[in-house]
Amino acid sequence: MKLNRCILDRCLLLIPAVVAVLATAMVSTARADGSFFIEKPKLGLGASYEYEEEKRTLSDIETKTTTHDFREQMTIRTNGWVYHPNLMKYRLSFDPGWRQETFRHSHTAAGSTESDRDTSVLGYDVGTLFFKQKPCSLDIFANRSNRQIDLSYAKDTDIETETWGSRLNYKNGVLPFSIGFINRQTAQTGFYRSDEDRNEVQARIRHNLKRSVSELNFLHDDTEKTTRAAFGSIDLESNTTHAELTNNYFFTGDERIRLDSFLYMGQAEYNDIQFDMRQVTENFFWTHSENLLTQYTAHLIEREVDGIKTEEQGVKALLTHHLADTLTTNLGGEASFNDFDGASEDRYRADLGFIYFRPIPGGNIELGVKYDYGRTNRDGPAKLIPTESRHILTIGEEAFLKDERVLIESIVVTDVSGAIVYTENIDYRIIEVGPEVRISRSLLGDIADGQEVVVRYSYRVDEAYDDARFGQEYRFDLGLWSFMNLTYAHRRLDQSILSGDSPAYPIDNTLDSVHLRFDAGWSETRFEYEDQDRENGTSLTTKSMRELIKYRVLDSLSIYISGHYGRREFTDTKEKEKFYTVGTDVGWSPDWWCTFSLISQLGKISGDRQDMRYSEISPKIRLTYGVWTASLAYRMTDQEDRDFDDSLLRNRIYCVVNRSLW
Repeated sequence: MKLNRCILDRCLLLIPAVVAVLATAMVSTARADGSFFIEKPKLGLGASYEYEEEKRTLSDIETKTTTHDFREQMTIRTNGWVYHPNLMKYRLSFDPGWRQETFRHSHTAAGSTESDRDTSVLGYDVGTLFFKQKPCSLDIFANRSNRQIDLSYAKDTDIETETWGSRLNYKNGVLPFSIGFINRQTAQTGFYRSDEDRNEVQARIRHNLKRSVSELNFLHDDTEKTTRAAFGSIDLESNTTHAELTNNYFFTGDERIRLDSFLYMGQAEYNDIQFDMRQVTENFFWTHSENLLTQYTAHLIEREVDGIKTEEQGVKALLTHHLADTLTTNLGGEASFNDFDGASEDRYRADLGFIYFRPIPGGNIELGVKYDYGRTNRDGPAKLIPTESRHILTIGEEAFLKDERVLIESIVVTDVSGAIVYTENIDYRIIEVGPEVRISRSLLGDIADGQEVVVRYSYRVDEAYDDARFGQEYRFDLGLWSFMNLTYAHRRLDQSILSGDSPAYPIDNTLDSVHLRFDAGWSETRFEYEDQDRENGTSLTTKSMRELIKYRVLDSLSIYISGHYGRREFTDTKEKEKFYTVGTDVGWSPDWWCTFSLISQLGKISGDRQDMRYSEISPKIRLTYGVWTASLAYRMTDQEDRDFDDSLLRNRIYCVVNRSLW
C-alpha cells in the first residue's frame, strides 16, 4: 500500500512536468491569435535533502533524534490576457511538491519512537484582473500553499492554507476606494494540530483635497478554529470589527500648521468574552519659525472587557527651540487621568532639557542636560493587570520584564507571531531577582540566540499611594577626527512617597555609563562600562570590550573577526560572572559560479549565576550554472549548561538544487 502511494505521488508530480514540457515545445515564444494571449510557460525545479542528528541531555534524561528529510518542488507559471489586455488579464501558477520524512526518537525514560511519512501537495496561484486601465477594476484570486514549522524535539508541523476572494478597486484622484472579501482555510497537522476557517471583509476609502487627506480603513473578521491536543479539542469562535479614520489637515499652504486626527473603534468577541475599544487622538503641529516648533496632543481612550470599563484621558504639550544651531531647548508637560474598575490613577509630568553642540578643531563636543518631575495619585484597591512586552534574548545580556511584582504562573512566552508557544526550563528560564523577574533563553531550546519573543503576564498593583518622581540626566559626548567617540552619561531617578503605604522597594536608582569607540575603517574597538545602583532591583557593574576586524585579502576573499569579552558583578549579592564570545565569518569567491562561506562562533559564561558554553561552525558552498544553483551546507552546534546538567550536540547536513523560473 505504501509503495502504491509513492507511485501515485510521483505520478501527480509527473503530470504537471509533462504538461510543462509539452507547453514549452508547442509555445516556443509567447502566443497570441488576436483574442487570446499566453506567455511562454516558465518552469522551476527544486530538490533538497536534510540530515540531522541531535543528542540532548536534560538532567538525567538522554534523548537522541535522527531525521532524514527529502523534498521535491516544481513551479509552472504563465500569464496572459483574453480578448484585450484592458478587458481581462490572468495569471496561472502551479507548485506541486512531495516530501518524504523519516523521524527516529529515543528517550531513556519513554523508549523509542519511529515515524515515516510521505506527503504531497499541489500548490497554486490563479487570478484574473478585469478592466485594469478603467476607473473601476475587479481582481478575483485563489491560491493554495504549504509551509512547515521545523521543531527540534518533536515531529514537524505542516500548515496548508487555501485562500480565495475578490477585490473591487475604484481609481479616482479625489475619492479612490477598494472593497474586498477573502476566505482563508488553514489545516495544521503534525505536532501542532488545528483547523481554521476565516472570512474577512476589507474596505479602504481615501479622500484627497488640496489641504486635507482623509482615509478610512475597515476590517471585519469572522473565524472558527479548532485546536486538537492530547487532552481533547478546543473550539474558538471569534468575531472582530475594526474601523479607523485618519485626517491630515494643513491650515497653510506651506504646511507649517497641521492637525492630525485619529478615530478608532474596535469590537471583538472570543467565545463568550467581549472586548470593546474607542479612541480619539488629536495632534496639532505649529512651526512658528525655523527655530521654534510646538506640538499639542489630546487623547481619549475607552476600553470595556466583559462589562468592566476603563477610561483614559490625556493632554500633552511640547516646545522645541533651536538657537543658532548650537543650543536646542525642549520643554514639555503632560497629564493623564485613568479610571478603571473601582480605582483611579492620575499622572502629571513636566520635563526640561538642553542640548549644546559646538565644533572644535578636529571634532565636536555635545553636552546634554535633562530634568523631569512627575507625580502620581492613586485611589482604589490592589489588583492584577494583564500586559505583554517584547524582549530580545541574547546570551551574555540581562533581560528583565518591564513590571515588578509579576505573577510567575501567568507568564506565557511565544514567538512574535504567537503561533509557537515555548516551554519553561526547556526553551527559556525564569529567575526572580528581588521584585524583578529575569528571563533568559536556554541553550537547549528552540529560541535562537538574539531572537525576539513576546512575554505575556499579569502583575500586581499595590494598594493606593501617592508618589513623586524626580529624574536627572547629564551627558557628555566628544567626537575626534571621525574615528574616536567618547560618551559619558549619568542618570538618577528618585521616588518620594507623599501619602499612603510605601512600597517595599521605593525607587532610588543611579546609572553611570562610559562608552569609548575607535573606528579605523577596517577595525572597530569599543570599551563599555556601566554601573547601575538600584534600590528596588538588581544593582550591577558591567565592564566589557568589543572588537570587530574587517579584512579583505583579495577582491574575492573577505574575513570578519569579532570578539566580545566582559565581566559583570552583582553588587548587592557580591556575585560575579565573566563572559566572552569569538566569531569569524569568511567569504571566498574563486570564480563567479562558485562561492564559499565559513561561519563559526565560540562563547562561554561562567560565574555564580550562570555556567554555560556554546560553539557552532557552519561551512557552505554554492555553485551556479545558468538557471541552476546548488548548495551544500553543514552545521554543528555544541552547547552545555553546567548549572542544570544539560547538553546538546547537533549535526545537520543540508543539500539543495534549484532551477530558477525560466
